[in-house]
Amino acid sequence: MAKRTPGFEKPDTLIPKAIRNLGPEIAQKYYENWAVWHWRDIVGKDFARHVRAVKVERDVLYLSCYESVWQNEARMLMPQLVSKVNTFAGQKLIREIRFVSFRELRDWREEAETKRGQTAAAERKKTAARKQTVLTDAEIRQARDDGKRFAFDADLERAVMKVSLGRKKMKRWQEQENWQPCQRCGTMTEPGTVFCPACRRARHAELRSRIRAVLRDIPWAHCNEVRTYVPECTPSMLNEQRAILVQQLAAKVDVNDTTSLDAKTLVMLYRCIPPGELTDENVRRALYRLRFDLHRPRDYRTPKRYDVIGRHRKKGN
Repeated sequence: MAKRTPGFEKPDTLIPKAIRNLGPEIAQKYYENWAVWHWRDIVGKDFARHVRAVKVERDVLYLSCYESVWQNEARMLMPQLVSKVNTFAGQKLIREIRFVSFRELRDWREEAETKRGQTAAAERKKTAARKQTVLTDAEIRQARDDGKRFAFDADLERAVMKVSLGRKKMKRWQEQENWQPCQRCGTMTEPGTVFCPACRRARHAELRSRIRAVLRDIPWAHCNEVRTYVPECTPSMLNEQRAILVQQLAAKVDVNDTTSLDAKTLVMLYRCIPPGELTDENVRRALYRLRFDLHRPRDYRTPKRYDVIGRHRKKGN
């Protein structure tokens, strides 16, 4: 008889799902920091002891190194490092690596501390404003009535009354700050916004899913073509979803495969080439550029560029 297991998800699968549900910006930031946190797991403890990951910003991984020998070693291994980081993250997270000086590193840390201080000060100011909000006598009586429903427990009664007062102060403060109800669920949202954060995340998730569905059917589609099916699509959203699909499909395609349907679909998706313009040369060139993202056998050796693409003489020679 097969052993039954509880229907609980493990944290390593549950946390990524929860992060993705928070929206593309938060998920991108999470995976950027996640790659820096797991730098030692990606490159090994010996390499990470000499070359440290600082941050990921705009598809660039910034590293710091104390010794020029290790810095030169990292520069030589840059394509392999980019491939390792992207494979570990399961997506096209970075495209290049740069080194930063200790002065730049110090300036970044000071700037980050300043931003954290400003954010904390703004939150304290909002909290103080909410606490100073004055309620009417009727609202206070209603909060007391909410607490009296639990008169059998004095501590619980006080706690419920405190929560009720806090919620009423929050609602009154939002009205004073011109907050408006969300058009989707009715929750109060900040001025100038149409949807609350939860509805914005749900709406973005729906848009991303619809864009991916179009790209799966029409891998070569440009933004204007995708807008026929998803009018809200923007170039940045399309590029983001295209990169995700390219990364997912590239992990399934062998580096030596140039004839399968997956390989040709990958090329159409990556280069935006319709089937009628797909040639053997286009496939070879595109797969060569994606060679560090494709599945590579253990005995695979990276070919030289001109062995794959070929040399082209200039006109007149």
